[in-house]
Amino acid sequence: MDNIEAKQDALNGFLERCEEGRPTTIELARNLTDGKEHVNITLRQTTEKPVRMESPAKAHAFWSIEGFVAYLEKYAAASNLVVLGDPNTGQIQAVLDERKGDGFEVVIFEPLMHPFWKPWQESLGKKIEIREFAKFIVEQKHIIVNPDARQLAAIFKQVRLSKNVTIDNGIGDGAINGVVVESKIAGQHPSMPLSLPEQIVIHCPMFMEQEAMDITIDLILDGTGNSVVVEPKSSDAEAKRIEAIEAMLHQVHETLTEATATLGKVKHESWKYVEVKPAAKMDYTGAGSGSSKDSRNCR
Repeated sequence: MDNIEAKQDALNGFLERCEEGRPTTIELARNLTDGKEHVNITLRQTTEKPVRMESPAKAHAFWSIEGFVAYLEKYAAASNLVVLGDPNTGQIQAVLDERKGDGFEVVIFEPLMHPFWKPWQESLGKKIEIREFAKFIVEQKHIIVNPDARQLAAIFKQVRLSKNVTIDNGIGDGAINGVVVESKIAGQHPSMPLSLPEQIVIHCPMFMEQEAMDITIDLILDGTGNSVVVEPKSSDAEAKRIEAIEAMLHQVHETLTEATATLGKVKHESWKYVEVKPAAKMDYTGAGSGSSKDSRNCR
């Protein structure tokens, strides 16, 4: 009895150790000895080799142009290297082996926007209340080169909006009928009127690890309700961004002279598979045969 309980305990312990997905074998063998039936139970667990897990495809992103160039110099074949810079995002992509037919690796350089330029970039195209813009000018005075930042802030603090409302009731050809509202935005000073600047020039780099440059910001003033708003815009900034990307591409080309480095963007299209249908069989029967209604001679 004790032997049977021991075997049951061994079987239960074996089953408790069985893991999901691990092959387990239980073999039963019966034999007769001296008129008695004996049952032999064999318990076996097979150890399988683990499935190898593939590492994910490499997709490195660099934040330093020097580190990006050093990586390309070490791991890329310069003759098959294609480096493309996107002026819209500032991102530079490098295809390490353009001729490779069974896959390719693309590494990316993502330039960090310089903290001096970032607030200006975020202000472009936004309408800012005149007094808030004056505070912004004071905070940014260290990079404003023209006009003088302190005088500029003082001017914006004294800007006033005046409106002249006229009701016209004209008669005849070319007459004006209706309400005409004339708005005038000007700086007010106890001794003299102040001229409002249409542009300001700042001096700072756009991206980290680059030299500072002059960037012209256009100021559009508008009267909304009873307040004045400023909307900064800059076509010059778009041109300077392209210059910055070209400078970084030039840095790549100086080290890897055989590489193709230019403005552009890596794009991929999906392969289209064409189903090839077997050609239709043509049965041409000789002219002397009477088995076909459409008999033709083929030469």
